[in-house]
Amino acid sequence: VEEIANEYLSKVDTEFFIGVTNDTIVHNGWAENLIDCLKSSDDVGMVGPRANNISGKQMLYPGAYRSLDEYHIVADKWSKEHKGEYFEINRVVGMLIAMRMEAFRKTDGYDVNLPTNGKDGGYGFSDDDISRKMIKAGYRLLITNDVFIHHFGGVTVGNYTNGIMKNKEQYERTLNASH
Repeated sequence: VEEIANEYLSKVDTEFFIGVTNDTIVHNGWAENLIDCLKSSDDVGMVGPRANNISGKQMLYPGAYRSLDEYHIVADKWSKEHKGEYFEINRVVGMLIAMRMEAFRKTDGYDVNLPTNGKDGGYGFSDDDISRKMIKAGYRLLITNDVFIHHFGGVTVGNYTNGIMKNKEQYERTLNASH
């Protein structure tokens, strides 16, 4: 997957790129809000949203709605109330990301040789890797508080869920070996 992403992104002639997984629902204005956050400063390399089902500080409102119709009402209200708010983070979870293409190119893209990024059939932690590389290249990562997506969770991961912890350990060993 990362090889395909790198190949595609190397050919993209645009200032910004937004990637969305297949288990995500968005609300009105989401793309504009992500791009506005990226444009807030030249040192912003990547931006992510708030979500109902995600790890870490990106989590917001789990269970605050019972249907997708209710989700849109909650998300639109939240987005309007928090327009232009964002906070810095050291890892953007990759179910939906907006990247400054200049920053992506400076990181040399996704590392296809990491065991967890497809080399050995693994899945996961490419978002950790690209986040780390963006920071190392001098870019900040932000979560824009005015984008609140519905993330079903686990759909994209699919058959790889049993190996996630093993993949995390492999990724961390790879990082430790490179220092």
